[in-house]
Amino acid sequence: NRDIWLVGDSYFDFWARYIIDLGYGNFYLDGHSGRFTDVAIDSVKTNMLYAKPKKIVWFMGMNDPDEADKVNESWINCFYTLRDICLEKDIELILATVPNTPERNNKHKNEIVRNSGYRYVEICSAVGADTCISWSSGLIDPKDYVHPSPDGTKVIAECILSALPEIE
Repeated sequence: NRDIWLVGDSYFDFWARYIIDLGYGNFYLDGHSGRFTDVAIDSVKTNMLYAKPKKIVWFMGMNDPDEADKVNESWINCFYTLRDICLEKDIELILATVPNTPERNNKHKNEIVRNSGYRYVEICSAVGADTCISWSSGLIDPKDYVHPSPDGTKVIAECILSALPEIE
């Protein structure tokens, strides 16, 4: 029964814990490692049977990388589904950009996020992965080149707190 629902994937294993450790918790956390967008939208629909938030913050897409020339089809379909749910139920939808990595291109979905007209969290720019696959020095985990390093986690958490002060 929280007013703010944060919906995401394995990135929640990192920055959300950091924010909670700082004492912030004005949100319901619905994040799971390895999660694809279609699974996340199903979770939102199920949760809606029991409660309705005022805001949904959608941090999905790392596991649904874009193709070279177009947005990931599952991600865009789920985005439209979520958008329609939020419009129908008068829920504020807040989006987030998804960093590019050496193995995962999220360029097309980030263009949609930025041009959607919705409020969004600019995670890509915060870690230096806005237009390239390399993050700013020391921010990406050198073991997998997908997840943030401890310093990257702090940068992402601070970006989120700055963009979403209501979760404090």
